[in-house]
Amino acid sequence: DQADAVRALPPAEQQAMIRSMVDRLAARLAENPRDEAGWLRLMRARQVLGDAAQARAARDKALAAFAGDAAAQGRIRTAAGELGL
Repeated sequence: DQADAVRALPPAEQQAMIRSMVDRLAARLAENPRDEAGWLRLMRARQVLGDAAQARAARDKALAAFAGDAAAQGRIRTAAGELGL
């Protein structure tokens, strides 16, 4: 399990591995932006990592990816609000 592998690492390596996973998610979303759940995970991950500016950027990209889809935009805005974005 990937989570167990991360927990087994020293703290600095844990952070590097987590950031790498988050960066891969961001890259995947750049290629396939119509993944609402992926954007929500990215916003949450960036916020948890203390990257509020990147979390807001993810929110903005998600909203742009779902332009014209009021329901998806509503869910994205709700999640962003819950994250304090």
